[in-house]
Amino acid sequence: EIKSFSEESLPWNTLEIYYNLLNIIGSRLSKQPNKNIIIVGCNNNSGNEKNNLKLSEERAKAVENYLLTVWDIKPNQIKTRWQNLPDNPGNINDVDGIVENQRVELKMTDNDINKPVYLKDIEKSVNPPVIALYPEIQSDAGIKNWEINVKQNEHQLRKFDGNDLPTEIMWQLEDEPMPQVEAPVKIDFKVQDKLGQSKQANETLSLQQLTIKKKRFELKDDKKLERFFLIVFDYNSAEIKSHHIPILNDIKKRIMPDSKVTISGFTDRTGNPEYNLDLAKRRCQEVQKYLKVNEQNLIINPVGNKTLLYDNDLSEGRSYCRTVQIIIETPVLTK
Repeated sequence: EIKSFSEESLPWNTLEIYYNLLNIIGSRLSKQPNKNIIIVGCNNNSGNEKNNLKLSEERAKAVENYLLTVWDIKPNQIKTRWQNLPDNPGNINDVDGIVENQRVELKMTDNDINKPVYLKDIEKSVNPPVIALYPEIQSDAGIKNWEINVKQNEHQLRKFDGNDLPTEIMWQLEDEPMPQVEAPVKIDFKVQDKLGQSKQANETLSLQQLTIKKKRFELKDDKKLERFFLIVFDYNSAEIKSHHIPILNDIKKRIMPDSKVTISGFTDRTGNPEYNLDLAKRRCQEVQKYLKVNEQNLIINPVGNKTLLYDNDLSEGRSYCRTVQIIIETPVLTK
């Protein structure tokens, strides 16, 4: 599995990417043996974790061991240390904050190791999204069974069958497998009656595939959407940190004069909703101060904790909610 690991094949799910964090770091370190990281083990410094530096050490060593054994990272690429509370702890008077302080932090000074994960995709849509099939049979003996096969270039897209014939069959075109090419779709309808007699009917549907290239040629409207999450802000903070700057620089380069930009701010569930809304707004404003988007093309959308992006019963879910989402919508030139 590790040999076939690729960032490009990661799922489009933030928490699933988070669960692959050590593989992402391991992959990058293995490709750049001159780079290094610092692993910091922490505890919540309360109850049975009070001054429990041994536990902090064990947490740091567990992460170090994964990188050394699974990714074969050189020992001189890793430095480990341990302490009680993290440098920027969660709320020590709140259960959620206490749990979040039971963590290991990875510190990197090199942007090549700390850079964002970029995923690209082309969204496909089908219009109309559904095709209704209305099979009709006249049989004095009665139907024993029936079968409908939908194929494109001899590749089966759907199969419907049964005993009692429905009056309507719905083919949801956006469910996989979708028609992939501009080729006819053949529908074969077979039926057998209770005397063993069989009949077959065929129908062909024509499909038109509208590609980006064809859209440009036909002057169809199209746009490129880019989504970024500036993760993560420290607990109760709207401060832009040094590790945010390379990401913001990259985002800034992608904003064209005709781009529409939406900056949305989110928080976790902790605290007063009104305060969280203000905190989300301040996070948006700090990002805009750096990006300097033309106000005519800008939407500031503070959400706070009215909408929780991830499961806040999970420490990582709360952490990844302390974020600003930046959506850049840029028209695709029709040349």
